[in-house]
Amino acid sequence: MTTLNQTRAQGVLSRLYAEAQANDSKVQAEEQALLAAGGGVIDDQTLQSINDRTFMAVAPEVGRLIYLLVHSRRPALVAEFGTSFGLSALHIASAVRDNSFGHLITTEQSATKASRAAAHTEQAGLSDLVEIRTGDAFQTLANAKGIDLLLLDG
Repeated sequence: MTTLNQTRAQGVLSRLYAEAQANDSKVQAEEQALLAAGGGVIDDQTLQSINDRTFMAVAPEVGRLIYLLVHSRRPALVAEFGTSFGLSALHIASAVRDNSFGHLITTEQSATKASRAAAHTEQAGLSDLVEIRTGDAFQTLANAKGIDLLLLDG
């Protein structure tokens, strides 16, 4: 059985996908109402608030594809640009676990999202494989050497 299908990781993923679906539909409705009220314009602060609350999750089938790519390529170092709440990171880390070696460095601009992603990797039992860097990815990944696989998810 793969890590991705084990109860702990699967439970976290199922919960997060359900939460993302409920949350993002509400946030999108709020964004549409703000756009309509503002004549098609949302100020930067409001847009940042919306982005901080939106999961921006990869679809479950895309997550499984990412898992398969990481599992088949067997990279020693995976870097992810834009972890959001960590759903793609959970797929990557599951593949790294099943490969029996490797490491994921993931970045997130939002400190709130990075904190939640860290909690999710911990809940799934994968935090020992994941390093979450908070801030601009151009800076947080600048010193990452030997990246074997890069996921541009930002």
